[in-house]
Amino acid sequence: MNKYKLSILFLLTLLLLSCGEVGTEFDNYGDFMNYENEEGFIFLGRFQDVWPAEITCVEKEMNEITFVLPDGTPHTYSGFEGYELKVVKFNSKKWKKKFIVVLRSKEKTEEEKDIY
Repeated sequence: MNKYKLSILFLLTLLLLSCGEVGTEFDNYGDFMNYENEEGFIFLGRFQDVWPAEITCVEKEMNEITFVLPDGTPHTYSGFEGYELKVVKFNSKKWKKKFIVVLRSKEKTEEEKDIY
């Protein structure tokens, strides 16, 4: 395998690893939120959800998160100092729709608790 192919394989692997939970399927919103609640997250917002759906990507940031909706509209959730924010992107194969759910950690991170 040449260096070019190895580089592409490496980048694709990094992309998949950065999108944890990818491939997990949920039959409905309640099942998804039960899972997230157990993981320590609460609901902030959702955009055009249709179920069943599969997670295609998970993006995480501290304090503020910026993302783009499937229709190209940019959004930012700010003002959450000390909290981990998570954008979960879904694809509903049955309905051929993509959508997003935004979550926040239930508690501030340990490092941030000392600061705020």
